Amino acid sequence: MSSLSSPEFQEVEVGMQNSRDNEFTALYLYGLIPSVGLNGEPLSISALGLDSAPIIIVAHGDVAVLAHVCAPQPYDGDVAQVHAWVLAQHNVIKSVHAETGTILPIRFNSIVAATEDLTAAQVLTAWLTLGHDEIASRLDGLRDRVELGVQVFAGPSVDVPSADVDGVPKARGRAYFQAQLSQRQDRERARVTQALMASTIFDELALRSEAIVVKPKRDARAGSKDAVYARENLLLDVAVLAHPDKVHTIGEYLAEVEASPGISVRFTGPWAPYAFVGALDMPMLIEISPDHEIEEKGGTGA
Repeated sequence: MSSLSSPEFQEVEVGMQNSRDNEFTALYLYGLIPSVGLNGEPLSISALGLDSAPIIIVAHGDVAVLAHVCAPQPYDGDVAQVHAWVLAQHNVIKSVHAETGTILPIRFNSIVAATEDLTAAQVLTAWLTLGHDEIASRLDGLRDRVELGVQVFAGPSVDVPSADVDGVPKARGRAYFQAQLSQRQDRERARVTQALMASTIFDELALRSEAIVVKPKRDARAGSKDAVYARENLLLDVAVLAHPDKVHTIGEYLAEVEASPGISVRFTGPWAPYAFVGALDMPMLIEISPDHEIEEKGGTGA
């Protein structure tokens, strides 16, 4: 796990490259960071963005946004190209989070364009001015915090072969229906037991972390790591917000959970708090593309 250094800040004056031919009149956004570090020293961002674009900082007061100068159009390409861009964006967020300890990631393909009266940097500055206090408050709540992913699975259910029931002679119809009833009761008991287990694990994780959210259900893509668990019963899928000092404690608890018969745990991270950004009233964007995710942002063994 990367150690988190004290945030630093350097305000960068933004100039539009090749503005004379209007080719670069927009800013591609990566994330929001504090403009004032804990030690008061300037921030130096070494990461490169999509297609190795240099990262710049647009700041107002205590908050700033990471961006690069671009054309006023979304990034579009085949699946492999889009995945490469998404990975590049994730690497920027990961690198800056390690350097500053605090970042609010912004979704892929969020681009702000210049208007007739304002440059893209001025549009962003106006937005930072309006939302300054809310953004600063959110950043303060996530300072030196990391996100961890936790998925808990029960082993694949074993269905009783139909021959075990259908093979009962018709003259023993009562036994047939009793066998069906017994199977339904067994499944219901298993469901209740698993629900109680998931609730207990959720509560225990909440006690060991600062915030926890349930991730929305999503279909496993063919060839993805989620597909490995397709035959297993997903009991719990959550994102956990914690201080880096608590990661080991959470891992130890999950190791105890995985020691339970028939239970497996997928424990990933740490990374920037993607799941804890919440909705932001963003400035007018050129386009907001559907969410894209890196299959595995990192790994932390339980």
